[in-house]
Amino acid sequence: MKKLISLTLCALLALALCVPAAAAYTDVADDAWYAAAVDYCTAQGLMNGPGDGRFDPEGPVTRAALVTTLWRMAGKPAVGARSGFSDVPEGVWFDAAVRWAVRVGVTDGMGDGTFAPDGPVSRAQLVTFFHRFALLPAAEGADFADQSEIPDWARSAAKWARGAGLVKGRGADAFVPADNAKRCELAQVLMQYKENVGTVPPLGDEADENMQPCGAAYDADGALYVTDIYNKAIWRVTAEGSTRVAGAVSVGDIHGEPIGGYLDGSATTALFASPWGIAPFVGGWAISDPDNNAVRLLRGGRVVTLNGIEFNAPHGLAAGEDGVLYVANTGAGTVLRVTPNGASTVVAEGLEGPTGLAWADGTLYIAETDGERILMLRDGAVSVLAGSGAQGDADGAAAEASFAAPQGLAVGADGAVYVADTANAAVRCIRAGTVTTVEKAQRDMAGEDGLLAPVGLALRGNVLTVCDRFARKLIEVKLG
Repeated sequence: MKKLISLTLCALLALALCVPAAAAYTDVADDAWYAAAVDYCTAQGLMNGPGDGRFDPEGPVTRAALVTTLWRMAGKPAVGARSGFSDVPEGVWFDAAVRWAVRVGVTDGMGDGTFAPDGPVSRAQLVTFFHRFALLPAAEGADFADQSEIPDWARSAAKWARGAGLVKGRGADAFVPADNAKRCELAQVLMQYKENVGTVPPLGDEADENMQPCGAAYDADGALYVTDIYNKAIWRVTAEGSTRVAGAVSVGDIHGEPIGGYLDGSATTALFASPWGIAPFVGGWAISDPDNNAVRLLRGGRVVTLNGIEFNAPHGLAAGEDGVLYVANTGAGTVLRVTPNGASTVVAEGLEGPTGLAWADGTLYIAETDGERILMLRDGAVSVLAGSGAQGDADGAAAEASFAAPQGLAVGADGAVYVADTANAAVRCIRAGTVTTVEKAQRDMAGEDGLLAPVGLALRGNVLTVCDRFARKLIEVKLG
């Protein structure tokens, strides 16, 4: 990634702590069929023993343990409001995992206001939880010998889990759906899921040179997720390098440039046409794909489309309050608010090419690209934050300042709003009613490292990451 980043990635936080290889549990023989899976889950921090030197491989999987391992595998994403279950006390070790599981649709509890955290998980329930975690992919596996005994609500999950190589029958090719899932079986499913469903190809040198970054967002661990409109891919960037986390390598056109496409499924085979904006949503990443008139969701190693919502060339995305997603529906001149359960409403309309979005402290900031203004939506009302509406590069009082096709936005902890002023090849700052061109950015972006067309912005601490599509670079600017 050194070719892409002109300044050092010193501002990135350290990666999540690496967990050492599994300890030698007294009840896990080296030749046990699940030994490798136990080692994997221990090393990855997904599972551990009861604390007495044992792993308890034959012990039952509880509902609390299952959602916790899935939450850990998802990267321990931020959680929202209380789950509402009477038997999940606030702050208990599985509280965050249950909140997350409810929010992303992995579970809705027992139907009586309880979650039953200590309740055992049947094999039918086990595959159903994983099927939901994987965003309900198509069931392509063969039937089990006891297929008729599998409850209707679990049949698709069982077929999918078998086809994906996550589970096998228990003798005579029977699934035995009512039997309790064992801890050793959960460990095996976790390892197989990572290997068969959630794996991604590494980043190659060619992609380093050709990347055209458009959008970026940080995760809780300080890793930067970047959309790449050239390679039709999503990258995870850290100080140690980068990894392609979604978007298959597609066929090229007559010039050899990737064509991309429109295909949901495994992250390794999914196709994008023009990945642009990116923001956290329902435990994964929402990605706008304007050429497909779609917003896609990357979660659990899979990509799916947010259906039931009419998008028209969506570009900018922003994570808002209570886990909602704001979408700049550019082609329609509107901004949509999408809730975690998929309901959408128009919160702003009649805009001129809204592109970039940023959310902070109850306010949604909107880059009105064709209107040459920066707007803000607060308490249901849209007003102008900065920009006279005329194209230009004038600094000064916000109402008199001018922009040229502004696209990306980011908001600092002090309330300053940073703008990727695309056609001016500049980064601007709106603070206390005044617009300035970021001086530090001007110095750092001189010469061969200069901006050509900044598009997306991501801010962490005092480091602003600029996605320059045409310069084919990620450029970091230290503010203040």
